[in-house]
Amino acid sequence: MAEVLTEIQDNASTLALMLDTLPGPSPAWDIRVHEYDLREALGRGANQRDSWRTVALGAARLFNRRDDAPGELRVEGPTVTLAKAGEALLRVELHEFFRGVFSRRSLAQITAGDWNEGAAAHYAATIPIFLGSRTDDQPRLD
Repeated sequence: MAEVLTEIQDNASTLALMLDTLPGPSPAWDIRVHEYDLREALGRGANQRDSWRTVALGAARLFNRRDDAPGELRVEGPTVTLAKAGEALLRVELHEFFRGVFSRRSLAQITAGDWNEGAAAHYAATIPIFLGSRTDDQPRLD
């Protein structure tokens, strides 16, 4: 643990200088994603803290600004709907969207979601926008 804390301290000043010039999402998003990596690995529930929620809402806005977005994401309470031409293609819990958009769900896990018939084959790979699709299933707290 001491080694990890030393590494963080050694890199803190460099990160502080970069914060205002980094392109893309805030480094705080990365912290939240990794927090929930740990929560899932330790079997801790997502609802114990909802610090992921702000990141998920920001990622949904970013998803909608993409030139290649397959449709529009709408967040309605705990549910995210991906719609194209007024037709719902996917309905998923906001937390699962958060995990999927940051490549914390495999393509098979994303495809197993509540998709409109045939839509998953065309659009599931577009959900992970930061690191792309993965093939290995990830731990999931149900």
